[in-house]
Amino acid sequence: MKTILPSIFFFILLFPPGLNVNAQSGVDSLDIYDPYTKTAEIRRILESQFTLLGSNNLKREKEFTNRLEKARSDGDSLTSMKMLSALGDIYIQAGINSMALKFYSEASTVSVGINDSIQTALLKMKIGRCYYFADINDIPVEYINSGYTLLSQSKDIEIRAMALYFKAALNTSPAETKELYRQALELQKIVISKKPKDIEANENLSRYLNANGKTEEALKIAEKINNPWLTALYLNNIGYKDLHEKKFAKAYDLFRRALKIALDERLKILLRNTLNNLAEYYRSTGDWKTATRYQFLQLLVMGSIYNEKYNSLFSEYKAKFQIELSESRIKNLETERTELSDTLHNERIITFLLFLLALSTTFILVTVITSRKKINAVVKELNLRNDTLSAQKTELELLHSELSQKELNLRNAQEIAKLANWQWNRDEDKFSFSDQMPLIFGIPKDELDKNFRSSILAVVHPDDREIVGTYLHQGRNKREYHDREYRIICNSTIKWIRSKYSALTDENGDLIHIAGTVQDITYLKEEEEIRVAAATQRSFTELLIMSQEQERKRIAGELHDSFGQDLLFIKNKVKLGLRDKNIELFAGDFISEIDHSIDSLLAHTRDIAYSLIPVHLERLGLSETLNELITRASKTTNIQFILDIEAVENIFPVEKELTIYRIVQEALNNILKHSEANNASITLSRRKKFYLLEIDDDGTGFDATNPAVQRGFGLANIVNRVDLLNGKLKISTEPGKGTNIKIYIPFGDNNE
Repeated sequence: MKTILPSIFFFILLFPPGLNVNAQSGVDSLDIYDPYTKTAEIRRILESQFTLLGSNNLKREKEFTNRLEKARSDGDSLTSMKMLSALGDIYIQAGINSMALKFYSEASTVSVGINDSIQTALLKMKIGRCYYFADINDIPVEYINSGYTLLSQSKDIEIRAMALYFKAALNTSPAETKELYRQALELQKIVISKKPKDIEANENLSRYLNANGKTEEALKIAEKINNPWLTALYLNNIGYKDLHEKKFAKAYDLFRRALKIALDERLKILLRNTLNNLAEYYRSTGDWKTATRYQFLQLLVMGSIYNEKYNSLFSEYKAKFQIELSESRIKNLETERTELSDTLHNERIITFLLFLLALSTTFILVTVITSRKKINAVVKELNLRNDTLSAQKTELELLHSELSQKELNLRNAQEIAKLANWQWNRDEDKFSFSDQMPLIFGIPKDELDKNFRSSILAVVHPDDREIVGTYLHQGRNKREYHDREYRIICNSTIKWIRSKYSALTDENGDLIHIAGTVQDITYLKEEEEIRVAAATQRSFTELLIMSQEQERKRIAGELHDSFGQDLLFIKNKVKLGLRDKNIELFAGDFISEIDHSIDSLLAHTRDIAYSLIPVHLERLGLSETLNELITRASKTTNIQFILDIEAVENIFPVEKELTIYRIVQEALNNILKHSEANNASITLSRRKKFYLLEIDDDGTGFDATNPAVQRGFGLANIVNRVDLLNGKLKISTEPGKGTNIKIYIPFGDNNE
């Protein structure tokens, strides 16, 4: 099976260099046309400005044809052979194999006539190449081997190098092929040392270098001798290799250079290959929209190539038919003239002439039928290729539709997220951006198009303008990634913007592409401010409650250590007075009442101190302390309490146990002071991820939506303490229907 690379090398052998032609504006802009809306315009440019031969080879084809006609008229067989071979080279380069085969065959006939064995062998190899590209398996090997046998024995090392190069193209062994290419290159280097400025020798050297994998060296030679065809070919080869090695920037530059040459030289074949490579580049970089556009352009070029080949083949067959028809008519006229001049009685002559006429007619019919069969075969092949192109076009249209839908989805997503994207490309030196960009900055699209950076800086908050100005120009300092937040003033409103962008450079470090996004994050900043305020409020509440606890502890200490001790001192004095036997009866009764009052004050002081600071919390634990609190409260009221306090020791830290105690204490005070209830229940039970504290009474209830009632009932204290526990509070109450309070207290890993 043939390999692709040798076919390419073999295809371009011995092609003369092209000359630059001034491009027209339509050709220069061909690759930026939208193929979906400018299809007719693109086809018109391709048909009118481009050919398979190329602009330079069209001139050379005309020149060689004129020289051939003159050589024939002068009887110069050697020049005729050279011109026929040169015309064959032009047509084989364009892929028009039938015309190339015609000229090579005529040249071979002439070379045999003048007994030039070297040229005969070389032309055999060229004829073999024609059959090779026609995909005929056996004939190319026969012609190539026949020519190689003679050329490999030549004393001319340049001829031997050509023979090795031709032979390698058909070799099926990779190792042998590599060795043949190496030998050809070594011989050609010797040739160049003897004639370093010879154009044809340098062309062959570049081809041999390319065949040996030294494409960059081959490119330098092609550029030195100004051969646009080889230059564009090597640019594509190197770019394709870099693309698959993910050297995207370098590959892109090489493809763009190849594209310019193809456009300047009007070369359809190279234009097709370069457009296909650019499509693959954009697919590899994720730009499917641009990849689809270049792929469609490539398909249009392929269609134009097939049309030109078909027209050329049809014209060739038509010309053959007309020539043969004219020759037949001439023969018929000569026959008629002969018949009129000869005697009508000569039957043998008449029979012979009739036989010639029938033979000529048969020959013409056979030629016409054969030509028609060939044309029909070509038409059939073109129809098949047209069907393939139609299928590919349908597939591309579906892909284009999917891309359009994805673009719509992206626009919708950007609108929801208040996000926009933008990019800058070195080749166009222009900023492009999505629809959300003008809406985010409040800047008209036309103004952004004209002055992208300056119009954005104009709306930046004065305090942030210097930072943003530096940030917008950092991409030029070749940093790879940037991320900033800043403020803008849009319609007298301050917005927060977050900008990101990254820069892509080529191998020299020069910028070739910048892409970025901007997002309106005002709502995120507002949420952040709310969170900060809430955290501040929480910290303040926690500090306030801590201060309250410290103050309670201080007051309780004062009551116990100062006021309580004073009362005990007075009580002891009173007891000493009561022991005096000389005290009067009235004074004794009065002192006894004072003693009872002091006992009452001491008990009340202890109750106040206990309510201020639960001294048993750390010693007895939360469950026992809550039970004691509720038991003490039940002794001061007729309300019937139902208690169900589950053990919670070693579940919460001491400060959280104190917070839970204060919540129950506050709720209990509300029940005693305001509820007028007959029954109340307090339960503390464990669930899977939290403890449920539930306080319920059948009292008067209240309006929970009334702020004054909330303040009066001390609900704010409960709410603040529940928040410190990271808990949740649910109050169910109505006037006259009692009150139910549920508090969900997380614990362990859930206490986040």
